[in-house]
Amino acid sequence: MLQGRFTHTEPSLGGTVPFERPMIASLSVPSLTKVQSEFLTVLPRITRHARCYFRHVRCQHKKADFVSEVVSICWKWWLRLVQLGRNPGRFVSALATYAAKAVHCGRRVCGQLKAKDAMSERAQQRHGFSVGKLLDQSTLSATIRSLRPLPTTHVHRCLTRLVSCRFPVLAPQPQPALPPDHR
Repeated sequence: MLQGRFTHTEPSLGGTVPFERPMIASLSVPSLTKVQSEFLTVLPRITRHARCYFRHVRCQHKKADFVSEVVSICWKWWLRLVQLGRNPGRFVSALATYAAKAVHCGRRVCGQLKAKDAMSERAQQRHGFSVGKLLDQSTLSATIRSLRPLPTTHVHRCLTRLVSCRFPVLAPQPQPALPPDHR
C-alpha cells in the first residue's frame, strides 16, 4: 500500500484503499482592489522596463503595442502569483524581463503569433525576411524606362532574361523602330 505525504487511507468494504487527497492550506486571497492597487504602484517600473527592452523598435505604434502586451502579460502573471499565495512585488524586474522576452518571441495575452504565417512578425524574425509594399505601376514603368538606355552587356542580358522569366509583367517591351526622319 502506498503511504506518503499526499496519500491517505480510508476504510471501505474490504479494507483500506489508498486515495489521493491534496493538502492545500487555506490561502487568504486579498481583495481585487488591493491587488490592483499593488499592481498600479509597480506599473511605471514595468512600463519603463518594457520601453527599455524594445528601444530598438523604430515604429512608435509597434513599440506601444509591445509595451501594452508586456503590461497585460505582467497583469495576468501577477494575478496568478497572488492566487498561488506569492508576493510578486518582490520580483517586479524579473517579471517584466520575462514578459518582455515572451512578447519579443511572439507571445501575446490572447495566444501566440503563428510561426508559419508569412505576415506574422514572429515568422519574419525567425526566418530572416521582411514583407513590404510592392512598387507602384508608375514607379515600375519609370524604372523599366530608365533601364532601357543602358548598354547591353552580358550582365544586363542575364538580368533581363531573369526578370522576364520570373516577372513577365516587368519584362522590357521591344521598342518600335523609329522612322528615319526622327533620328
